[in-house]
Amino acid sequence: MANTKTASEPKGIFIRELMEARGLKNKDVAEAIGTSDVNVSRLLSGQRGLDLDWLHAFARALEVPIWELFQPPGRNGKVSGEAEVKALLKRIEGLPDEAVSHVWRLIDGYVSDAE
Repeated sequence: MANTKTASEPKGIFIRELMEARGLKNKDVAEAIGTSDVNVSRLLSGQRGLDLDWLHAFARALEVPIWELFQPPGRNGKVSGEAEVKALLKRIEGLPDEAVSHVWRLIDGYVSDAE
């Protein structure tokens, strides 16, 4: 797994919140992943970079599909309405507003056609 550093705590990733919702501590997740609780702390604080391998490891440890790491717990995978969809898309780092609007038009068109 990568050793890259990030400038700050990862944004748009809800691993801590999922852990809290399940009553898990860094130590519990570290044991499930096969690493130390110090390393888990560094990954979650941004002191170590979270790459795809780490995200998969956290998803397995939390027993959730990887996409659930990117939305607040308790949503059951459901996003409704234009505002929520656009807010979710805006959390994708580097995705410009123009792209958010374009993706929304595609989703809205698909939903309208399906009704």
